[in-house]
Amino acid sequence: MLLPIKKVVLVHGLFMPSVMMLFLYCQLKRQGFVVTLFSYPTRDFEQGVRKLNREVGQGGQVYFVGHSLGGLLIRRYFEKYRPHFDDTCIVTIGSPHNGSRVARIVCSKTGTLVLKKIGSHFISRVG
Repeated sequence: MLLPIKKVVLVHGLFMPSVMMLFLYCQLKRQGFVVTLFSYPTRDFEQGVRKLNREVGQGGQVYFVGHSLGGLLIRRYFEKYRPHFDDTCIVTIGSPHNGSRVARIVCSKTGTLVLKKIGSHFISRVG
């Protein structure tokens, strides 16, 4: 009896291209999984959630692996769309499910000012 093929969706983290998941992609392909490298704009989280919903849909056997922000995106996808799959599993690697101190600082006014100062310093050195 042939076992159904399971699909695995790999979701990258913040400011990373999907190719960062290539090693895992190759390992899973060798094991016989159908693997998708999902790419999304990390600066627009909700757009990424909508894109994941369009590309994955519902039904079948789908496993999800998310690194960092990718894990949060998968979690938000399940919260927002409540998809139904015959079999599913979610694995998150280094995802800040309880929040991130660094993110809170970066999103604050102080963090924004510091980033602007660092950015302008970097640009003046490169330029």
